[in-house]
Amino acid sequence: MKTQGWDQDAFDNLGAAINSGFSEVVGPAQLIQALMADRIGDRDPAEFCYREAAHGAVPHAAAQAAFHLGDMLRARGDVAGARTQFAAAARSGDPEPRR
Repeated sequence: MKTQGWDQDAFDNLGAAINSGFSEVVGPAQLIQALMADRIGDRDPAEFCYREAAHGAVPHAAAQAAFHLGDMLRARGDVAGARTQFAAAARSGDPEPRR
């Protein structure tokens, strides 16, 4: 994944964690990659990583990813997509999906 404006080594190390196959680190690492990309406005990688993390095995990371993805979709006018993601975050049972 092409990245600009952040620590490439950190991003690559997260990629190694994702490729490790350990389900307990995959979702959180994808979420962190998404947050990094989103922070600098690199929307396509952010959306991809949010979507991947939202389907992960770690409920807290999945809820956060779904919430942030919903916010991203809302900002670009995809109300139906945003509602779907917000509902997924709410169903997760995570008391703080926005963190």
